[in-house]
Amino acid sequence: MRRVLACALALLLVPVVSCGGGANQLCTEICDCEGCSDKEVEDCNEAADELEDDVGKAECSAELNDFTACLLDNAKCEDDDNYVVEVGDCDDELDDLVDCCDDDCDLGEFF
Repeated sequence: MRRVLACALALLLVPVVSCGGGANQLCTEICDCEGCSDKEVEDCNEAADELEDDVGKAECSAELNDFTACLLDNAKCEDDDNYVVEVGDCDDELDDLVDCCDDDCDLGEFF
């Protein structure tokens, strides 16, 4: 479970942008802070869309939205180029998402 948290931190190193659900908004926030190439934008959009589809099939969209909303609420752009998320503040939301997915969602592909 905590591996997903580590993956969420890794996401912060791969900024991307899209329009869509909470995962896409997270990408937008990161990219707005750190800047990103067209390729990074494209890659994140694709990963976010795949995550949203995967989680939706497992009927866990609400849990994903709660988790990404929590991440967004606990994030800040430091020094205009370093996106930082206090992921520990989102442990409950992450646990709910992981419990809902029950290994049916490939969260590691995005987070």
